[in-house]
Amino acid sequence: MVSVCHNLSCHLLGSKSIVEHLTRRLGVEVGETTADGRVTLLTVECLCACEQAPMMQVDDRYEGLLTPEKGTAFLDGLS
Repeated sequence: MVSVCHNLSCHLLGSKSIVEHLTRRLGVEVGETTADGRVTLLTVECLCACEQAPMMQVDDRYEGLLTPEKGTAFLDGLS
C-alpha cells in the first residue's frame, strides 16, 4: 500500500503533483492496484506528520519532505 497524504499541509507543499507523478510511474489511478498486484496507490486525509509535509506511507514505513523524485526512488527500493 502506498498512501500519499492530501491534507492541507501536504496539499500546499505539492502532494497533488506527487500523486500525479506516481500514477504515471505506476500506471494506475488512485484506488487501483498495479497489474502485478504489488502496489495499491491511495490518497489519505492525514498521516499526522505535517512538519514533514508532503508525506507518503508505504506499508509501515513513512517518507516525508517528499518530492516526485524521492517518491520514485522509494518505489524503486521496494523488494
